[in-house]
Parts: sequence; structure tokens; C-alpha cells
Amino acid sequence: MKHRNFNSTDLMQAVLGCCIVLVGYYAYKVNVKYEFLLAEASPVPVGPSYHYTTAEVTAYCICEICCGPWAEKGYKDDVRVTASGAPAVGFLVAAPKNVPFGTLLSIPGYAGGGWVPVEDRGGAIKGNCIDVLMKSHSDALTWGRQVVTIKVMDDN
Repeated sequence: MKHRNFNSTDLMQAVLGCCIVLVGYYAYKVNVKYEFLLAEASPVPVGPSYHYTTAEVTAYCICEICCGPWAEKGYKDDVRVTASGAPAVGFLVAAPKNVPFGTLLSIPGYAGGGWVPVEDRGGAIKGNCIDVLMKSHSDALTWGRQVVTIKVMDDN
């Protein structure tokens, strides 16, 4: 095996019947005993795949004004729980029934734009609307109603 600096000539020889193995700054030329076809490479996805959708995003907290009768009923061990059974703490989304629990969404202006799970439902959440959980009623009012483009992580 002969080693030398890698250059474009080596690449052409690789296409014509030998293989170039890169090790650090050097390339090793190795004869190939089998014929092979070169195909155009497809880009390899990096990270999760997702799509965009536009939704009306409202906000809620766990108070009686936002949750109605569920504010008193939805507790387990003194912690408010969501429709999925997850604790109603931190960042989470309430979405229509056609969006499965656990679906991850990225919503501009909420949770730093990070991925947030769908863990709750709501009687008034229909169509292309979602609710984001806030720490307080005043935070929910400050959010108001916003129409934004969100990212929805695809199932792979």
C-alpha cells in the first residue's frame, strides 16, 4: 500500500476502479476487486423532520377561569394533571383530538421556541387552534390570541 497526499487525481482513480481510504491528511489507494456503480448521493437528514402549519395559539393556566370545572377535578396527589395524565407544569400544549398526545410542537415565543409536547385537550380547542400552558392567569392574558406558524415534528 502506497500513501501520499490526497488530490483530485486520486479521486478520479477511485472512480475508475480503486478505492481511496482517507486517514488523517493522507489517502491510501486500495485496489477494488469488484465492479460497482456510483449513484448520486441523497442528503442525509440531520435532526428531526418536521413540517410547518399556521395555527391560532391561545394561552391558559390551571385556574378556574381558564379551566372551568376541571380546575377542581383534575388533581392527583395535589398536582393538577392534564387530559393525558401528565402533570400540568412547565411547558405543554393543549390541542384538538386529531393531534395525538406526545406530538412535539415548536411555537415561536413560547418555551424559547423549543419542542413542547401535546399533553392536554380543551372543549374550546377545535380546528387549527392550540392552547399553551402559562404559569399564571396574567401571563395567559398577556399572551392573548396569536396566529403563528408553528413547527410540527413528524413521526419517523
